[in-house]
Amino acid sequence: MNNDFADNCIRGVRKSEWVVDGIISSLVFEPDFRTSDQRDDRGYETSINWEDNDQVISYTLRQPISKFGALRLPRKAIDRVNEKPQSKNSLKYERKISQYNGENPYHGNIVYLHDVPRSRIKQIAATLALEIT
Repeated sequence: MNNDFADNCIRGVRKSEWVVDGIISSLVFEPDFRTSDQRDDRGYETSINWEDNDQVISYTLRQPISKFGALRLPRKAIDRVNEKPQSKNSLKYERKISQYNGENPYHGNIVYLHDVPRSRIKQIAATLALEIT
């Protein structure tokens, strides 16, 4: 599975309150709960770009949705969350080409599984925010 994914993913910063005084909020990695309606697995998506090459950060920063910057998260951080007893197998990640603003070949999602309680989702999002490099 991991061979299809880059070592890092990039998350565009859509809102100014996601990073305040250099502190990254858990809001950066909280999913869009509306996405479950469009998914067969009913999971909740957090949109990312896979850092397949050295152009991905600049590509992400050019997107209107990244008007406040971009952050790098190691894929291993997601894997570590899935290994912790309190969040075991709560997440998955995927490649999913996006049609938003043209075809995005780097696009993917961090997907929170549908049966994960919202309080746990907030904890996981905070853990991921601490892993930004």
